[in-house]
Amino acid sequence: MLIPNEPQPPSYDSICPPPSIVSERTTLISVTTVKERTCSSSIGRVFIATLGAVLFSLFLAQNAGLVRCPLDDVPAAKKAELRKLWNFEAQAHEANLALWARERDEHEAEARDWAHEREEWVRQRAEWERERMEEERHRLEVKRRSQGVYWTEPAGDHHCHSYGTRTYTAYLRDVPQDLNWLEVCDNMPPVVIHGRELSKPDKCERNGRGEIEGVWYVDFDEPNCKPHWDRMSEQGCAPARPGYLRYEARLNGIQDKDDWEKMCETAPATIERTHYDHPHHCENRGMFGGMVGIWDHPTSGWWCQ
Repeated sequence: MLIPNEPQPPSYDSICPPPSIVSERTTLISVTTVKERTCSSSIGRVFIATLGAVLFSLFLAQNAGLVRCPLDDVPAAKKAELRKLWNFEAQAHEANLALWARERDEHEAEARDWAHEREEWVRQRAEWERERMEEERHRLEVKRRSQGVYWTEPAGDHHCHSYGTRTYTAYLRDVPQDLNWLEVCDNMPPVVIHGRELSKPDKCERNGRGEIEGVWYVDFDEPNCKPHWDRMSEQGCAPARPGYLRYEARLNGIQDKDDWEKMCETAPATIERTHYDHPHHCENRGMFGGMVGIWDHPTSGWWCQ
């Protein structure tokens, strides 16, 4: 229906007039033919532009997940979910790249520190080697110049140092005045005690007379320094120690000049097939009671729990 006074679009005939009748007198390419071709070309361009715009819009809509592609069976919602997942993975990948870069920087820094420490270690090792060689040359020089120095015959003390151990002493003679007597003492040939060679003394010292003493603590072949425990006697439950029984025994065979406390504190014992290197406590109970060792031995008896 036509609305009065409303402008109407031009008709097709006005835009593209019908072809004129061709006669023998008309030219092969008339003005009308040119217009016809121009009209057809305009329509084609408009159609192609319209089709391209539609296809491009469809392409954008498909990539945005708004429109489902006829050739693709993945729903648009699934595509959107996959795109979110891809974005998340891309962000995670970027984070991993940053982490790897930071770890690589840290590794390179550690490698530089390690190289520096290795150089320092090589330097210190060279310094230690130089000092060792210097000390070795000095030791050989001391040994060469102390060829006339000798130990007197080691003599054992009349009393024991500890359980199974006696102290032996020898004196260093003819030490040159310009040599360090401690170095000479440490580098002397070994002495022989009970048929065994003992090289370096346990200690070297000057006594009140200015003599150089070498001291060895000999813990073998000293039967007179091994007192024995009397019969073990059970004393009931250990005070303030649930699950323990208290045992006591007197130490027999101690010599008068021995250190009774030290002999007791170093004397081993065995209680019910359990070995103890020494008592838990020692008590000197005088002339009649003697030196007593005390042990708290574990028990499974209910009466001491």
